[in-house]
Amino acid sequence: MKSIAPQYLYETADSFTVSKPNPKIGQDYALSSAVLKLKPGEISKPVKGAKGYYIVKLNSITEFKESEYILKANDIRKNMLSSKRQQIVSEWLTKMQSDADIIDNRSKYLN
Repeated sequence: MKSIAPQYLYETADSFTVSKPNPKIGQDYALSSAVLKLKPGEISKPVKGAKGYYIVKLNSITEFKESEYILKANDIRKNMLSSKRQQIVSEWLTKMQSDADIIDNRSKYLN
């Protein structure tokens, strides 16, 4: 591909998961969806993602292990709730700051 169209950027990613995407690619649902439809050894058609087009060869896939999930489910839930709480507080604080009418009266008290 590089010799045919050298003007494009080419990267490779050895592995990724839906919950922990590859740092070069980031979270791209179109790519994740396309990869989950492949069987090991298959090569995808070009997939249009958020940052460009991808061609994927699926070498292997690790199957979902429900027993591991059940053990970690409570911690996952706690982390998700904590993140959501932080997001809500941050959004509330930003809204409060943007809606506030602040009057600077320091000059009345500084002499």
